[in-house]
Amino acid sequence: MPSITSNNYEISWNANRVKSELSMILIAGAGGRHLDWPKELRHNRMVNTLSVDMPGHFKLQGDPCKTIEEMADVIFGLVEDQQLTKVIIVGHSMGGLIAQEIGIRQPQWLDSLILLGTAPVMPVHPIILDNIYTDLDKTADFITKYAWSGKGYGLITGAVRKAVMENRPETLHADFTACSQYDARERLGEITATTLVIGGQRDKFTPMKQSEFMVEHIPDAKLHVMRAAGHYMAQEQPLQLTRAISSFIKKRM
Repeated sequence: MPSITSNNYEISWNANRVKSELSMILIAGAGGRHLDWPKELRHNRMVNTLSVDMPGHFKLQGDPCKTIEEMADVIFGLVEDQQLTKVIIVGHSMGGLIAQEIGIRQPQWLDSLILLGTAPVMPVHPIILDNIYTDLDKTADFITKYAWSGKGYGLITGAVRKAVMENRPETLHADFTACSQYDARERLGEITATTLVIGGQRDKFTPMKQSEFMVEHIPDAKLHVMRAAGHYMAQEQPLQLTRAISSFIKKRM
């Protein structure tokens, strides 16, 4: 995968190129990776798609970013390096915080936002933060226990837990600390880009009321509800999610 150093941090991405002036950047949640996104979405034939690994994630051995603002700076650097002129930013959970920060800054290249399973403020449970360095198993168990809509996702749960455990503790701690410190509630009105908010009907980490709050406060926002989906909607309902995002993209072309 190609990578660049952007604002002193290394970011890498998987690129799917098509003949389109429109590009899409997929940003996963805390401890996430480009593979978290449905294959059908990463390899769509509608728009150029960059599925990113943020600094310190997956196979990147450099330092992770410390704040959501730094993460947004890195995405700005990627857009400039790749000379993208019309971009849809898609962010899940922590990635949704990054997307909100980008939307608040209103760059000329920003076409629209898709915010999944996220909120303008995301407090992190102490069990997650307090055990990352001392008992990562406990942190991983907590995340995977409450990330789903219900029972019946044994194989997927195991894969997600394995992915969490493969993170360096410093990366997970930086991600969740950044999430806990960010607050966009008073600035959502500054987002002028057309926005699709996708909420999981059974999301325990970012409940539907958070999605509804964003739709109420972002001037040009609409809500799509993922039925019977929890926080990890891309893993639970990949085809339903891909259809929702694809429908939005077609309207932007």
